[in-house]
This record gives sequence, C-alpha cells and structure tokens, in this order.
Amino acid sequence: MSDERIEVSHRKGVVIIHPLVEEFEGEIANLVLSTLYEAIETDDSPSPKVVMDLSKVVFIDSMSLGTLVKAASDLAKLKGKFMVAGTQEPVRRTLALTRMDKLFHTFPTVDEAIEELTSTPKA
Repeated sequence: MSDERIEVSHRKGVVIIHPLVEEFEGEIANLVLSTLYEAIETDDSPSPKVVMDLSKVVFIDSMSLGTLVKAASDLAKLKGKFMVAGTQEPVRRTLALTRMDKLFHTFPTVDEAIEELTSTPKA
C-alpha cells in the first residue's frame, strides 16, 4: 500500500509509522491501522516494536485515539511494544484530557522511543 499521507521506516529493528498530516482523523486512522498491520506482517520479529511518530499531527479525533488503543492492544497480544513519539502540545493535551497518556509510553522524539525499545534491560 502506498499513500503520500503516511510513511513507514525501520530503524534498529523498530517499525516507525509517520502520519504526514496535521489532522489525524477518519480515513487517516484506517490508513494508519492498515499500514501498521502491513508493516508488522513483513517484519521478521516475533515481538514487533512500533513507534507512532505524531510530530506532524496537531489534531487527533476520537476515532484516531481508538486506532492508537487498538494498535497498542494488538501489539501487546503479539508480545510486541507500542510507543508514541513527537506529540505536539494540542495532541498532548488531548491525550491528557482523555487519560490516554496513561495507556501509551510517550516520548518527545522518535530517537528517544527507539532508544527505550532497543536498550538492554537493567538487572
């Protein structure tokens, strides 16, 4: 699937989903979810690691919040990990108001999320 509104990249064994839109809603939510599933199907890891890069997003609707919850839940079933990175203030505020900030590990940057996902656990 190819769509100029979304990019997928891979770094250090982590799949990074980049919505390239300011408004993460409706059709984009469906596109993000299908892109995520396609990316983890082609990933060789038995426990996929995914970072959702929301650095371009300034608005997120309830359907898209549901998409993030579903992605995190589906990855957890696969013993994978899901993190959100790069949220701008309006999105951070929405996540806090809906208490979704308690459901996801969020990081200021994609690099910090990747570091967390790929670091060796401390004893």
